[in-house]
Amino acid sequence: MSANSESDYEFSFEQKICKSRDIKNLINTWLIVGMLDSHRRQHTCLAIHSEGLLFMRSCYREFSLFNPAINQTKNLPCPPTYDMWTDEVCGFGFDVSTLDYKVVHGHFCGDELRFSVYSLKTGSWRVIGSLYPYKRRTQGMEGRVVNGGVHWLVRSVSSSMVIISFGLAEEDVREIPMPPGFNVVEGEEDYYLSVFEGCLCVGKKDALVFWVMKEYGVAKSWTRISITVPFSEGLLSGFVKKSRHLLLLEDQMQPQLAMYNFTKKSFHNLSIRGVREPCSAGFYLERLVSPNNY
Repeated sequence: MSANSESDYEFSFEQKICKSRDIKNLINTWLIVGMLDSHRRQHTCLAIHSEGLLFMRSCYREFSLFNPAINQTKNLPCPPTYDMWTDEVCGFGFDVSTLDYKVVHGHFCGDELRFSVYSLKTGSWRVIGSLYPYKRRTQGMEGRVVNGGVHWLVRSVSSSMVIISFGLAEEDVREIPMPPGFNVVEGEEDYYLSVFEGCLCVGKKDALVFWVMKEYGVAKSWTRISITVPFSEGLLSGFVKKSRHLLLLEDQMQPQLAMYNFTKKSFHNLSIRGVREPCSAGFYLERLVSPNNY
């Protein structure tokens, strides 16, 4: 059983925003799908949504904010912490304490991680003075926003795997406890951090289980969840309808968008016109906020 798209809107950075049958009855809700270009796989961009805006980061050091509902884009200056020769992390979220949209950029230099923050209100970047003892990230650079913080899975200077949170209000870093007994194999990097039903979750690519932190910051609240089909690099879009979650599954070695029911352990594929090889997915709620006049 599959769903066909009813309309779509294509824009730069190899992204597609469309209306799918699975979400057509939800007012002002769009599906965001990222695609891999077969000739430029290594240049796939990053797109993160928050409160009506998308943060876009291309392979050509282009940073921008975009509102597809009103078709407005704001190009951002390159972060002062950007270095094309070092590993990096990016995040985007809304700081409810200051009612400000913030882009968070971090780069690893030796055994240290340094952050800079872009404020939409001020229109400028600011370098955070503190340096943090982490030497590289694992898998994706995209930060996961939960409880007012942007989160990444990184390696400490001792090579242990840790979850870090950069608070949008405090603009400081704290560590989040990993699941007790979560087995991290030395030398392997195929681990992911994502969000499940508004909670942090962590797992290993191609595994049939993952862990969900039901109560933020509480180690004892980590709960083991099983799934019948491996999903690609922990992609949980955050979109849920009638107990079905939008996931990116590995179906016969090919990435496939699907609506998965964790109660019945069943799923159906979600087919979207023009999307040949999806690499990311999420949902977008329309707002009329302008990135150029905020």
